[in-house]
Parts: sequence; C-alpha cells; structure tokens
Amino acid sequence: MEMDDVFSASQALIKEAINRQASDIHFTPQEDGYRIAYRIHGQMNDKTILPWMEAVRLLSHFKYTAGMDIGERRKPQSTSMTFTHEQQTYHLRLSTLPAKKAESLAIRLTPRFASYTLDQLPVLKSHSKRLKSFLTYESGLLLFTGATGSGKTTTLYACIKALLAQKQRAIVSIEDPVEHEIDGIVQVETNERAGITFSSALKAVLRHDPDIIVIGEIRDQTTAQLAFRAALTGHLVLATLHTGSARMARHRLEQFEIAQCDWMEAIRAIIHQKLVPLKDGDRRMALYEWLTCIEEDISQATNTTVTIPHAARRAWSIGTIDDATLQSLCGKKEGGR
Repeated sequence: MEMDDVFSASQALIKEAINRQASDIHFTPQEDGYRIAYRIHGQMNDKTILPWMEAVRLLSHFKYTAGMDIGERRKPQSTSMTFTHEQQTYHLRLSTLPAKKAESLAIRLTPRFASYTLDQLPVLKSHSKRLKSFLTYESGLLLFTGATGSGKTTTLYACIKALLAQKQRAIVSIEDPVEHEIDGIVQVETNERAGITFSSALKAVLRHDPDIIVIGEIRDQTTAQLAFRAALTGHLVLATLHTGSARMARHRLEQFEIAQCDWMEAIRAIIHQKLVPLKDGDRRMALYEWLTCIEEDISQATNTTVTIPHAARRAWSIGTIDDATLQSLCGKKEGGR
C-alpha cells in the first residue's frame, strides 16, 4: 500500500464511520490480520479484516497524523486530532494499546460543535424537567454517571447551556478533550505532556474564582477529593463518573477514599443515564435514574430513586421503545401489547 493509498484508505474509513453514525472505530489484531469494527448505537459491527501489512501502515499513518510516536509500540498512547467532513468538524480521540499479538487502536469520533439544549435532548419530558430542577442548586455536587458512550458529556453540555441562561456566573470546565466550544465559559483542555491533568487543572481552577466547576471525568482519588472540597466550599460542581448504575457511585467514591460525611453533605443528585434505541431503530434516547437523597445506606434510598427499569416502562407505555428493549432493560418478560 503506497502512501497515497494509505491516506485515501484512512480518509475513506473515517468518512464511512461518520456516515454510518459510528461513535468509535476499533482496530483489533488477530491471527489473520486486523479486525476493523465500528461501534454503532452502542453495538460493535464488523467491517472487514485487513491484512497485517496494510493494517500496520494504516495504524502508523493515524499515529503520525495525530502526533504520536510511531516507533513506540510497547506503551499506551493517547492523543487527539480534528477531521472535517461535509463542512462539519469532528474531534477524533486516538488511543493505542500494546496487545499481545500487536498494537491495537481505538478512535472515538465526536462532532465538534454540535450540542443540545436541555429541551432538545431526546429524553422523557419528565426527565428534562427533573434535570432543570437540579440546576437550581447554588452549591454541591451533581454527579453524572454511566458507561462509555452513554451520552454523559452531551447531557453535561446541555446543563452548561442551561446554567449560562440562568444568570451571570463564572463557569470553568476541565475536559479531555474540549468536545464542544461554548462562548461565555472558560474551557481548559487536559494535556498530560504539558503536565495539565484533571487534578492539577482543578487545583488551578479553584484559585480562579469560579461559581460553577465542570469536571469532564473524575478518574483518580486526587480529582475526586478536590471536587468534593469545591462542592463543600460554596461551588456548584458538575462531574462525570464511570459506573454501571447510580447506586454503584457509592462504591467508586469509597475507592477514592471520600469520607461518608462528605459525600452525604456534598452530593445533591447522582444522575445515571443509558442510551436505548427508539422504536424506529434509527435513533436513540436517554433514560435516566437518579438518587436525590444520599442516605448512609444507599440501598435504603428506594423512596427517592427513579430507576432505569421505571423509566423504561414509562417510555414503553407511550410507544417510544419496543417490547424487546423493555425486556432487556427490566430483566424479565414485560410488555406484550
């Protein structure tokens, strides 16, 4: 494969992923070459198997274009770049991993300037109203949880826009990367090479006189503890955390050694979300569950919890999702109309 062919192949691969509404492209090494797959609406879809030499050249091209060290295959690397297709700019986050057979690559694709307002989010109206009510707090922590690709960042940006519309307040965000540029707030992008991590940036942000702090992701103990300190000292903090449910957030906080008295006092709501296919099959909507009363034992907070199965039954009752989706979310046979 010549250089022109490699460039053309890389362009065609990304364009096809965008046209198919893929969120990620995966290059996975196996015995007979590299398996190329797209993640579309949360599901992996195989595209093709590339011969070893073609795949290695394609990976090297992506690494070079993104500014990675193309000779380094023993350590993970992560960086980002932009790509323009049909007058729309996309942010590409590239991540390599030294697998046993060979180096693997994952590319996350995100439209750079497309973001929703809360009223535009594909959610139940009752959920939209509840999200708006959470944004009336002057201080404390709003914790958005969910799996990778569940739409946490989209919800977070919609909340930022709503906060901007409320009144004049100083908002600072720390992101990896800045996926959508918003006028009126200070957006800090992490850069590990330059020593700008979530924790180091958050320390600096606390000296920047913010009213509201947005943390793209709580990844480590230092960031978690700084986020709680900010929430307990008069700031409204919005942050995301990877968990499988709202209640599992407690276990993550325990891993970060957050004192029980602190999370009971600081957390205003834990909002967990999941993307599910709509009945037409071409689009998705977000279903939410949340905890709004953080008790000593979260398992006893059932009277203040809206769960994903509860939201799924509501969505099914108004004809938004089908029987199969309802059953997959509720864990038992339901529906049947």
